[in-house]
Amino acid sequence: MMSNRWFTAVLFLATLPMLAQNERDKVGSVEINVSEAYKAQVKEAVRIVEQPTLEDTTAKKIPVNYDVRPKALSTTFEPDPIKPIVIAGSRMPRLPRNMVRVGIGNFTTPYAEVFLGNDRSKNFNWGVHMRHLSSQTGVKDLAFRRNTWAENEVNAYSKYIMRTSRLTLDVRSSFDRISYYGLRNSHFEDFEVASVDMDLVAQRYNTVAPTLRWESLKLEPTYIKQASLGYRYLWDAFNTQENHIKATSDWVFPVKEEIVDLKFNIDHVATNFADSTSRFQFTHIQFAPEIKSEYKNVFFTFGLNVNINPRRLEIGDSVNEKLYSEFFPNILIDIPLVRNVLAVYGGIDGEMVNQNMHSLSQQNPFIGPVFALNPRRTFRYFAGVKGILAKNLHYNASLYHHSNKDLAIFYRDPSAENFLRPALGMHVFYDDVDITGIKGEITYDNNKGLRIGGHANFRSFRMADLPDAFHLPRAIVGVEGSYLWREKIQGNINFNYVGARTAFNASEFPDNPLNPQLNAFLDVRLGATFHYNDQLSAFVNISNFIASDYELYLGYNVQRFLAMMGITYRL
Repeated sequence: MMSNRWFTAVLFLATLPMLAQNERDKVGSVEINVSEAYKAQVKEAVRIVEQPTLEDTTAKKIPVNYDVRPKALSTTFEPDPIKPIVIAGSRMPRLPRNMVRVGIGNFTTPYAEVFLGNDRSKNFNWGVHMRHLSSQTGVKDLAFRRNTWAENEVNAYSKYIMRTSRLTLDVRSSFDRISYYGLRNSHFEDFEVASVDMDLVAQRYNTVAPTLRWESLKLEPTYIKQASLGYRYLWDAFNTQENHIKATSDWVFPVKEEIVDLKFNIDHVATNFADSTSRFQFTHIQFAPEIKSEYKNVFFTFGLNVNINPRRLEIGDSVNEKLYSEFFPNILIDIPLVRNVLAVYGGIDGEMVNQNMHSLSQQNPFIGPVFALNPRRTFRYFAGVKGILAKNLHYNASLYHHSNKDLAIFYRDPSAENFLRPALGMHVFYDDVDITGIKGEITYDNNKGLRIGGHANFRSFRMADLPDAFHLPRAIVGVEGSYLWREKIQGNINFNYVGARTAFNASEFPDNPLNPQLNAFLDVRLGATFHYNDQLSAFVNISNFIASDYELYLGYNVQRFLAMMGITYRL
């Protein structure tokens, strides 16, 4: 019974595969032989690391020891002998070369100039410069025999160069003489005056001005770039005295990726006038930070100019004090439209300047010995274009508007009583003046000895109190050129045109015979220098070549056709 059960079970298991297949899925027989239990095996293991392993393919050199044994090759060639040259000895030139220049011109006009110095040492050098130019006559129809003037300068400097800085001592002095000659013989007839008993009166301006300056030579940004301390003492023929002390400094402060430049200056002026009763004192403090930056080839400057300037005026026993304070923005934008060819720019800035005896006498030496002093404050707007028209042709043109407070205006009273007393000098008036204009300049330089330039300035004036901007021209045009031919002959030519100017208000002096308008004029100047060698040259200069008869100021005519010739010798 048991055997039948095992037989039935084996038969059932054997028929299961046939029951699981269709008639279409017939397979062949499969034979499986199992010799032992299954064991998993890894045929080859490879480790992957973060850094790859590089195979060095450089071939190693085989060490080889060898010797080169020289061997002479016999030849029958014999070159011709070369004659030895003789090198002439030369003296090392001094830097800069010392120089003496002397000349003489018509109207008894002597000229002399001397340069002495030594820049041979890399740590210390010095120099001295002396100059004299004077003239005696040259103005026609002058009531006086002479119109004497003289310019004298004595300047010296010393410079000490250290590892990271430079120290300079500069001493400048001038001793100038002018005369109040502004009276012509025709004026006696104009005013119906028989004679005027008056001698020619001279004015002398004498100045001595030492300045000590320290400058940093570091290429990387440093907190202080330069600092200077200067003093100037002025005295004149009428016992006016002026003491001027000025301290300047330039600072640099890095702020992240930007650099802040800071100017901090103190300017103190004390002027005692000839009448010994009036004394002016100014202490101008300037604080001007600015930042210069660039974004996508557009250059920006943003800053502020802070000015504090207290004035103290003493007249006799009375004292008057006034505080001048001005805050000017300093904004400049420069946009290159075509790189290195065309750029547009514009900005707003301003300045405060102390107008003192020295600065005003430099503008007009014929001012009188006593006048008031006020600081000039100027607010400026400007916009322009600049660039290159051709390879060697550069230009710059701009529109501008200047709003001035207390601009100095020079005036001469045309009435007979005052005009026939030129020794009193010219008056200095102050007025608020708006100046609007257009100006431009162009320069050509072929880098082969030829240089030509031109400039023009056309402007209009709007006065607050005065009827006109006396003695200020509305048009100024100039052309200058120079050419060096074969390193031997240097030629120069200058054309200077100055438009008509108003000297006084004709409506205030209806019976005055003088012309209230000073005529426009053209002053042409020529010059030529012939270089004989490196040491000797000769020059000829001609001023007012076309002999224009014009007035600098009312009654002050200039010399006509002043010619001078001389030589220059370099030691």
